[in-house]
Amino acid sequence: MIIAIIMNLFNKPRISADNKGMKIGAMMPVVLGVLKNPIVIISAAAIILYLNFVFFVARYVKKPPRPRVRRAPKAEPPKQEAAAKDGGDAGKEDGGEED
Repeated sequence: MIIAIIMNLFNKPRISADNKGMKIGAMMPVVLGVLKNPIVIISAAAIILYLNFVFFVARYVKKPPRPRVRRAPKAEPPKQEAAAKDGGDAGKEDGGEED
């Protein structure tokens, strides 16, 4: 008797979508209803943003610092004050007058 029960369990015809003959035309309203659901749209957008962030963090490489351009200091021109004192007062010594 136990064997008969077990045989009946395994010999039952399996019911699946293929046996019922569901066609694409009948499935389209169901699929569109699922895809138009706001919860599905929001969750898909959240998953996409999360995955983009995860891949950004995984691939992130810190860029090396850019080398600073060091310019040579500009050469200072000779001082004008020393030249004016030496060359400009050549004729005036000891408070002499100019002719």
